[in-house]
Amino acid sequence: MALPRICERSALTLHWVEERTRLTAGMFGILQPPRRAPLADPAAIDVAIVPGIAFGEDGYRLGFGAGYYDRLLPTLRPDALTVGVSYDEQVTATVPHEELDVPVKALVTPTRTLYFAGHITSAT
Repeated sequence: MALPRICERSALTLHWVEERTRLTAGMFGILQPPRRAPLADPAAIDVAIVPGIAFGEDGYRLGFGAGYYDRLLPTLRPDALTVGVSYDEQVTATVPHEELDVPVKALVTPTRTLYFAGHITSAT
């Protein structure tokens, strides 16, 4: 499994972790892999769980405004599945988004799973 690490104020890197890997408190107090954890190539990721404050039924999400995931997601393979996970009350018809915002391909809530066909690609 790979977990994100804030390596700068504006970028995430992915690092391989094992059960015995001790996570450390990073920016915002979020636990993350230690600096010495081996880097993971984003092209090796099959499925990415993507956080959000709110999600639209069109696959777009609101994060915390720093754009970490909007910069990370395009580095994944085109056929990697990106999944938002939220409570039902965090889902609205749409959320404000800009040209550089990257939607998720699926959204899972306690009561439903949404797939966004326009965002799903297959490997060629």
